[in-house]
Amino acid sequence: MSPSTSLSSLLESLLFSAGRALTYKELAKITKSDEPTIRQEIEQLQNDYKNFERGVRLTTNNSHVELTTTPENFSLVQELIAFERESLTQAQLETLTILAYNGPLTKAELEDIRGVNCSQILKNLKISDLIDEATHERLTRYQVSTKFLKALGLTRPQELPDYQAFHDKKIESILTV
Repeated sequence: MSPSTSLSSLLESLLFSAGRALTYKELAKITKSDEPTIRQEIEQLQNDYKNFERGVRLTTNNSHVELTTTPENFSLVQELIAFERESLTQAQLETLTILAYNGPLTKAELEDIRGVNCSQILKNLKISDLIDEATHERLTRYQVSTKFLKALGLTRPQELPDYQAFHDKKIESILTV
């Protein structure tokens, strides 16, 4: 980082250029900074985008952050995502809904909820960059990606309608109603 370039400016450029979600760890490594400083800068950038009514915002989802459009401008970019949204199967939509409201989940937890093998669905959603996977202690968990959130004009899953009510309930009880 050059002495005249601020960290927030550099983060903004990296996120814009990446065109995908980056982790705080990746951003810290690239900028030769530490994760708490990166998190603080990202939070400040998020506030700046909100306060100055910008056309973009930073979407965060656990350890990932991505530069996205604002919900107010979403209609202008709908054509860019229309094909992907139209091509989703019912099974993929169900899986995304479960992950959005109850993720992160393991494949086994997801299959227990849906009652069917989800291997191919998870593979296709991963290829479409609609879900992220994180492995910790040899256990892989799946969650919706920032691309998924961006498509809905959200910055985090908690902004989904009735998120807390659905998140707090056992998903099985909702599906059996």
